[in-house]
Amino acid sequence: MVAAWLDNDKSDAFPTALRVTSQGRTFEHSFDFGLNAELLWSPSGERFAITGSEGGANGQYRSAVVTVTPNGLVWLDLTPAIERAFGHPVKCGYLETPNVAAITWLFDAQLVLAAQIINHSNCDSFGTFVAFEFNVGSGRLASVMTKSTLSSGGRPRWARSCWRHLMSVFGSLVRVT
Repeated sequence: MVAAWLDNDKSDAFPTALRVTSQGRTFEHSFDFGLNAELLWSPSGERFAITGSEGGANGQYRSAVVTVTPNGLVWLDLTPAIERAFGHPVKCGYLETPNVAAITWLFDAQLVLAAQIINHSNCDSFGTFVAFEFNVGSGRLASVMTKSTLSSGGRPRWARSCWRHLMSVFGSLVRVT
Protein backbone atom coordinates (compact mmCIF):
# COMPACT_ATOMS: atom_id res chain seq x y z
CA MET A 1 0.00 0.00 0.00
CA VAL A 2 1.29 3.46 -0.91
CA ALA A 3 -0.03 6.87 0.16
CA ALA A 4 1.24 9.99 -1.61
CA TRP A 5 0.36 13.69 -1.76
CA LEU A 6 -1.08 14.77 -5.09
CA ASP A 7 0.48 18.22 -4.73
CA ASN A 8 4.19 18.32 -5.49
CA ASP A 9 4.83 20.83 -2.69
CA LYS A 10 2.47 20.09 0.19
CA SER A 11 4.16 22.65 2.45
CA ASP A 12 1.73 25.38 1.42
CA ALA A 13 -1.27 23.34 0.23
CA PHE A 14 -4.56 24.31 1.90
CA PRO A 15 -6.44 22.15 0.80
CA THR A 16 -4.48 19.23 -0.49
CA ALA A 17 -5.25 15.78 -1.80
CA LEU A 18 -4.00 12.33 -1.02
CA ARG A 19 -3.73 9.34 -3.37
CA VAL A 20 -3.67 5.83 -1.91
CA THR A 21 -2.86 2.78 -4.01
CA SER A 22 -3.69 -0.65 -2.60
CA GLN A 23 -3.83 -3.99 -4.39
CA GLY A 24 -3.77 -2.35 -7.80
CA ARG A 25 -6.59 0.10 -7.03
CA THR A 26 -6.13 3.84 -6.57
CA PHE A 27 -8.27 6.11 -4.39
CA GLU A 28 -8.09 9.87 -3.82
CA HIS A 29 -9.37 12.17 -1.09
CA SER A 30 -9.15 15.97 -0.74
CA PHE A 31 -9.05 17.69 2.64
CA ASP A 32 -8.63 21.21 4.04
CA PHE A 33 -5.79 20.74 6.53
CA GLY A 34 -2.84 20.13 4.26
CA LEU A 35 -0.21 22.41 5.78
CA ASN A 36 2.57 20.39 7.49
CA ALA A 37 0.42 17.27 7.07
CA GLU A 38 1.82 13.96 8.35
CA LEU A 39 0.68 10.33 8.10
CA LEU A 40 0.93 7.86 10.97
CA TRP A 41 0.38 4.24 9.85
CA SER A 42 -1.44 1.79 12.13
CA PRO A 43 0.37 -1.44 13.10
CA SER A 44 -1.54 -3.49 10.49
CA GLY A 45 -1.03 -0.93 7.73
CA GLU A 46 -4.76 -0.99 6.88
CA ARG A 47 -5.36 2.54 8.16
CA PHE A 48 -3.48 5.67 8.99
CA ALA A 49 -3.99 8.85 10.96
CA ILE A 50 -3.40 12.13 9.23
CA THR A 51 -2.69 15.42 11.03
CA GLY A 52 -2.21 18.82 9.43
CA SER A 53 -3.02 22.50 9.78
CA GLU A 54 -5.84 24.35 8.09
CA GLY A 55 -4.76 27.80 9.25
CA GLY A 56 -1.01 28.21 9.57
CA ALA A 57 2.10 26.89 11.28
CA ASN A 58 0.57 27.49 14.75
CA GLY A 59 -2.76 25.84 13.91
CA GLN A 60 -5.48 24.96 13.84
CA TYR A 61 -4.27 21.39 13.48
CA ARG A 62 -6.84 18.68 12.76
CA SER A 63 -6.69 14.88 12.69
CA ALA A 64 -8.56 12.15 10.87
CA VAL A 65 -8.21 8.41 10.40
CA VAL A 66 -8.34 6.90 6.93
CA THR A 67 -9.18 3.20 6.60
CA VAL A 68 -8.37 1.58 3.26
CA THR A 69 -11.01 -0.91 2.09
CA PRO A 70 -11.42 -2.76 -1.23
CA ASN A 71 -14.16 -0.23 -2.11
CA GLY A 72 -12.28 2.94 -1.23
CA LEU A 73 -11.15 5.16 1.61
CA VAL A 74 -13.23 5.54 4.76
CA TRP A 75 -12.51 8.97 6.29
CA LEU A 76 -13.20 9.50 10.01
CA ASP A 77 -12.69 13.10 11.21
CA LEU A 78 -11.57 12.77 14.85
CA THR A 79 -11.25 16.49 15.52
CA PRO A 80 -14.89 17.20 16.56
CA ALA A 81 -14.91 14.39 19.17
CA ILE A 82 -11.56 15.45 20.64
CA GLU A 83 -12.60 19.13 20.68
CA ARG A 84 -15.78 18.25 22.62
CA ALA A 85 -13.84 16.14 25.12
CA PHE A 86 -11.18 18.84 25.58
CA GLY A 87 -13.70 21.65 26.02
CA HIS A 88 -12.35 25.02 27.17
CA PRO A 89 -10.12 24.23 30.17
CA VAL A 90 -8.65 27.74 30.60
CA LYS A 91 -9.83 31.32 30.28
CA CYS A 92 -9.55 32.80 26.78
CA GLY A 93 -10.21 36.27 25.40
CA TYR A 94 -12.57 34.55 22.97
CA LEU A 95 -13.46 30.89 22.45
CA GLU A 96 -11.37 29.01 19.96
CA THR A 97 -10.86 25.39 19.11
CA PRO A 98 -7.67 23.52 20.09
CA ASN A 99 -5.05 21.92 17.91
CA VAL A 100 -5.67 18.17 17.58
CA ALA A 101 -2.80 15.83 16.69
CA ALA A 102 -2.44 12.05 16.32
CA ILE A 103 0.46 10.91 18.52
CA THR A 104 0.82 7.12 18.36
CA TRP A 105 -1.08 3.92 17.64
CA LEU A 106 -1.43 1.52 20.59
CA PHE A 107 -3.22 -1.16 18.55
CA ASP A 108 -4.75 -1.20 15.09
CA ALA A 109 -7.92 0.55 16.29
CA GLN A 110 -6.55 2.31 19.38
CA LEU A 111 -5.00 5.74 18.74
CA VAL A 112 -3.57 8.32 21.14
CA LEU A 113 -4.36 11.92 20.18
CA ALA A 114 -3.66 15.19 21.93
CA ALA A 115 -5.57 18.46 22.06
CA GLN A 116 -3.59 21.63 22.72
CA ILE A 117 -4.58 25.22 23.32
CA ILE A 118 -3.13 27.11 20.36
CA ASN A 119 0.11 28.82 21.26
CA HIS A 120 -0.76 32.52 21.30
CA SER A 121 -1.73 35.06 23.92
CA ASN A 122 -5.53 34.83 23.54
CA CYS A 123 -5.72 32.16 26.25
CA ASP A 124 -4.27 31.76 29.73
CA SER A 125 -1.87 28.83 29.81
CA PHE A 126 -1.62 28.61 26.04
CA GLY A 127 0.07 25.40 24.99
CA THR A 128 -1.84 23.38 27.64
CA PHE A 129 -2.66 19.93 26.30
CA VAL A 130 -4.54 16.75 27.18
CA ALA A 131 -3.94 13.29 25.65
CA PHE A 132 -6.83 11.03 24.69
CA GLU A 133 -6.88 7.30 24.00
CA PHE A 134 -9.47 6.85 21.24
CA ASN A 135 -10.99 3.63 19.91
CA VAL A 136 -11.41 4.13 16.17
CA GLY A 137 -13.66 1.07 15.84
CA SER A 138 -16.22 2.16 18.44
CA GLY A 139 -15.69 5.92 18.10
CA ARG A 140 -15.28 6.23 21.87
CA LEU A 141 -12.70 7.72 24.18
CA ALA A 142 -11.04 5.05 26.30
CA SER A 143 -9.10 7.38 28.61
CA VAL A 144 -8.06 10.98 29.14
CA MET A 145 -4.59 11.97 30.35
CA THR A 146 -3.39 15.37 31.56
CA LYS A 147 0.28 16.20 32.07
CA SER A 148 -0.01 15.40 35.79
CA THR A 149 -1.67 12.04 35.06
CA LEU A 150 0.90 11.21 32.37
CA SER A 151 3.77 11.90 34.74
CA SER A 152 2.27 10.10 37.77
CA GLY A 153 2.38 6.45 38.81
CA GLY A 154 -1.29 5.89 37.89
CA ARG A 155 -0.76 6.29 34.17
CA PRO A 156 -1.53 3.63 31.55
CA ARG A 157 1.40 1.65 30.12
CA TRP A 158 1.58 3.76 26.98
CA ALA A 159 1.93 7.04 28.89
CA ARG A 160 5.71 7.14 29.40
CA SER A 161 6.60 6.82 25.70
CA CYS A 162 3.59 8.95 24.78
CA TRP A 163 4.74 11.74 27.10
CA ARG A 164 8.13 11.85 25.37
CA HIS A 165 6.42 11.91 21.98
CA LEU A 166 4.01 14.66 23.06
CA MET A 167 6.95 16.77 24.14
CA SER A 168 8.63 16.24 20.75
CA VAL A 169 5.40 17.12 18.89
CA PHE A 170 4.49 20.19 20.93
CA GLY A 171 8.02 20.99 22.11
CA SER A 172 8.43 24.22 24.03
CA LEU A 173 4.77 25.07 23.41
CA VAL A 174 3.67 22.83 26.28
CA ARG A 175 2.61 24.57 29.49
CA VAL A 176 0.25 23.03 32.00
CA THR A 177 -1.37 24.87 34.90
